[in-house]
Amino acid sequence: MALVREISPEVVVLGIPFQMDGGEGEMAREVREFGRRLAEATGVRVVEWDERLTSALARRSLAEAGRRGRRVPKGREDMVAAAHLLRAYMDSLA
Repeated sequence: MALVREISPEVVVLGIPFQMDGGEGEMAREVREFGRRLAEATGVRVVEWDERLTSALARRSLAEAGRRGRRVPKGREDMVAAAHLLRAYMDSLA
């Protein structure tokens, strides 16, 4: 929350880990609660975004970039998945 206060973004895009059938499991509820608390504590608008399949997209992107069969550094797949999520959100604004 301190980072959000420091950076002062207009919006935080929060990936919600829905189940593949669109249902909401325990983790999705926890993430939504975190988003609610973040918005309340910082005053920044939080947008919830479906993050289903972003990890699969990240693995495919890394493979296409020549990482297939190589060890992907810890956190790299998550960073690429987050980039896909943010790109989808930004594309929705166009």
